[in-house]
Amino acid sequence: MQNSNNKLIYLVFIFCSMLFIYLLSMLQPTFDDWTYITKPNYDTEFYKYIVPIGTYWRPFDGLFGYLLSINHKMFPFLNHTIIGLGHIASSLLIYIISKHLDFKKQASLIASIFFFISPAMLGTVLGVDSLNQIYSQLWGLVALFTYIKYNYNNRKNYYLLFSLLATLSKENGIMWFIIIPLIAFTFNFSDKKRLKKELCLSLLFVILYFIIRLILSNYTPEINSEYIEGGVIKYIKNFGKFATLSFFSIDFVSIFYKPYRNVFILILTAVLSLPLYISILFPNIKRINNKQGWGIIIAILLTALPHLLTLFSAMHSYAALGMISLLVAYIIDKNNTEKRITTYCFILYVLSAIIVDTRHYIASYKSGIIGVEMINETIKQTHKPTVNVYCIDIDKDEKKYSSFCVIPHEAFGWGYSIISKTGGEWPKTISNKEIKEKDKYILPKLINKKIKEGYDHIWIVDGKHVKVIEK
Repeated sequence: MQNSNNKLIYLVFIFCSMLFIYLLSMLQPTFDDWTYITKPNYDTEFYKYIVPIGTYWRPFDGLFGYLLSINHKMFPFLNHTIIGLGHIASSLLIYIISKHLDFKKQASLIASIFFFISPAMLGTVLGVDSLNQIYSQLWGLVALFTYIKYNYNNRKNYYLLFSLLATLSKENGIMWFIIIPLIAFTFNFSDKKRLKKELCLSLLFVILYFIIRLILSNYTPEINSEYIEGGVIKYIKNFGKFATLSFFSIDFVSIFYKPYRNVFILILTAVLSLPLYISILFPNIKRINNKQGWGIIIAILLTALPHLLTLFSAMHSYAALGMISLLVAYIIDKNNTEKRITTYCFILYVLSAIIVDTRHYIASYKSGIIGVEMINETIKQTHKPTVNVYCIDIDKDEKKYSSFCVIPHEAFGWGYSIISKTGGEWPKTISNKEIKEKDKYILPKLINKKIKEGYDHIWIVDGKHVKVIEK
């Protein structure tokens, strides 16, 4: 009977994984998916994307962009496939790590499913350019797994290697150098002496990382002011976003995007998710008031810290999701609630999460379709190859919600989507200007000026439509 149940679980897992990746592959790029380096990259200066570029040093993203340039038709299918596989692998690691931390099977399984389905994953998993966050999480979890799995000599090498890979995937991965020794100490895989030694070793690696970055950097980056402008109010808002987006299953699209507002679904998702918190998690909070519980809580804050201090959005909640899932496993493992009740409460949470995930998926799908239609409309009107394009975006003061519900000219990628669609053949350069709707009267004069400056085509992006003017 046990073997039959295991086979059924494996079959369900394989089916769900295939369906998951298929659904992801239906999503089209929008917004900065069209401008980030994980799109097909035709720049001949290859090295620029392997060494630190601006505030980034993400060589795997740079290599991936060049891989896509071999055949631009792989974009975005290959992105979604690699992202989906990474998320599935991390979900499995949550289960495996939980078991190695001696959590009960029910707690381990709930934590794994929580990680996989939590709305906190949406901003990352539904994206096209989010390989960095997915694999920063994955390598961090691999680092933790190898530490608690292998003997001391091997574990030291493994956790340093995989923490470095997490950092090279995305900069916030550097926190794993601290998190791994911390979790190891709190769960008695090391003592205070070894903790101090490993933290010193991690600090050395972090210093070496920044020295190498400094040596390889070829110019001083221009830092977005959003990242460095601080203040108590900003940090409070960031923490509020973090707590809300990371822990709860609520139909956020109903809250943040008026055209999708649905009070019934908003209340339904909140009500369905409440039993897990009211009956299981909140009543057992006191059970985490110990070394292990506080170790996981500190690890959660460390994974989120880089974003809490700079900029926090829907995609950034993924960074702490692994540690949050382990906290869920820990609380459920320690709770005295009847096993059957815990299962029922979690099933209700899963139903809430499925509704929230579906709503966000549909919103993302529709945004992508708008972009595709605008691309086809532009290519159809462009009757001859073009080298230089001037793209004028009409600002209609439209509202957006993160990367799920984007403004049409962002779905169009400010014109850069055409470069990817044509396999880098045309146009070679794109310049942009955004004007307010009330200033449309300047268009004739602006168009004539840009044509005289040598632009082959003018693209006027007005709402969901693009008008092409040839030289």
